[in-house]
Amino acid sequence: MPSILATAVSRAALLVAMEGVVLLVVGAGYAVAGVRGQALTRTGAELGALLVALAGIGLLLVARGLRRRRRWAHAPAVAVQLVTVLTAFSLMRTPLVAVATAALLVAVVVVYLLFTASARAELVPPRT
Repeated sequence: MPSILATAVSRAALLVAMEGVVLLVVGAGYAVAGVRGQALTRTGAELGALLVALAGIGLLLVARGLRRRRRWAHAPAVAVQLVTVLTAFSLMRTPLVAVATAALLVAVVVVYLLFTASARAELVPPRT
């Protein structure tokens, strides 16, 4: 029986799912900050929490698509990683250097895994 993480696509799916869970946790943190009054504006915190949570759910759906070897999941997974790289580079000039470095590392690994020959073979149907 092959391991659940035997392929590059499975590994990429796991990393994308982890990113989705992290976004859900961050969204919950924004919501708590808004309710406790620790945010600049309660409405801003609530809207931020909603948007981040929706992004987390979206990433979990993309991870599910990758795990099931759906072709459609490749493009959003790569697009999100490219946005993550840009965000990580902008965070490098803040006190969040460790977070930026971790996000950058995960994004680069996911893009690499999704562009390996084995991943392309799994996600693209054979030509007839």
